[in-house]
Amino acid sequence: MGNLNRNTGKWLAMCGLSIFMLSVMHSSGAFAAQEKLTKVTFLCVTSRAPILDAGAFVAQSKGFYKEEGLDVSFGGGMSANDNVEMIGQNKGFAASTGVFSTMQARLKGVPVISVGVVTQSLSSCIVSLEGNPVRKPADLKGKTIAIPPASVNETTYKAFMKRQHLNRKEVVELMTTATAPLLIAKKVDCCTSAIYHTPVLVEVAGLTPVVLNFDDYGMDTYGVNIVVSDDSVKNNPELVRAFMRATVKGWEYALKHPREAEDIILKYNPTADPKYISKGLAGILPKIINKDTEKFGLFHQTDEKWNLALEILLDSGEIDKELDVKTCYTNDFLPKK
Repeated sequence: MGNLNRNTGKWLAMCGLSIFMLSVMHSSGAFAAQEKLTKVTFLCVTSRAPILDAGAFVAQSKGFYKEEGLDVSFGGGMSANDNVEMIGQNKGFAASTGVFSTMQARLKGVPVISVGVVTQSLSSCIVSLEGNPVRKPADLKGKTIAIPPASVNETTYKAFMKRQHLNRKEVVELMTTATAPLLIAKKVDCCTSAIYHTPVLVEVAGLTPVVLNFDDYGMDTYGVNIVVSDDSVKNNPELVRAFMRATVKGWEYALKHPREAEDIILKYNPTADPKYISKGLAGILPKIINKDTEKFGLFHQTDEKWNLALEILLDSGEIDKELDVKTCYTNDFLPKK
């Protein structure tokens, strides 16, 4: 009987300790992530190039968003211009877009602001094939070039031609979204692209790409960035800060674990070509770091590069008035290094 009483006492003590520990965990917020996750939607920049949102997919898969109290769903997958307009209309919390789209939106009065730059290099280029190469600007004369309309590639091409004093009438310009397939089929001589897109597709097709990189000709500004609405900055600053902490952490993880990041991208984009994802991610990861990010951390932005982006946009002819770039971006929501 004494043993029974002692065992019963031990059992009751253990139950009491368990109840006490559960109450402590609950009061300390251990279950808060499950109970109080804030739902937000992140608009991806394009379904054709999921590598551009690799960090967000990693942050979702590794639980970084949940650690910040966020329940993130993915949307978008359209154009950079569409994404920035949707954020301005509060049809999403944050979005991948481009610095040119951001500035054009601000000029139109769309209430959005860049809270971080993913690709620190513009990386726009002209891609041709070995055997019929475009290695320098003068080689474009007499060539047929495929250009996706209403895109960053069209913007940068027009600015490039002006800055290099080239006559566009001496080039056959074909406006089409099928730029890479036409180049691979040798239906055109060259096409505009991001350096981590068409060159990769050409390699996957078993051909050798030749790249004329606009960065080498004074156009090394920003590429992909993340925007939120002015309303979110004003009324939900801690939510913006939490989202950016997790997203930056996702990109940091991708830099350290690129092979795992490939698998994660494919998990969220099962129809993507694994070879494209592997080569594309290898191409984009070096573009998210530079001397500024080494000093201040990923996604850091400067007046200098935003002003260069403005110059390029003006040279393209797509805008005809100046803009104070300080109204376009803020570093206030980035984690401190």
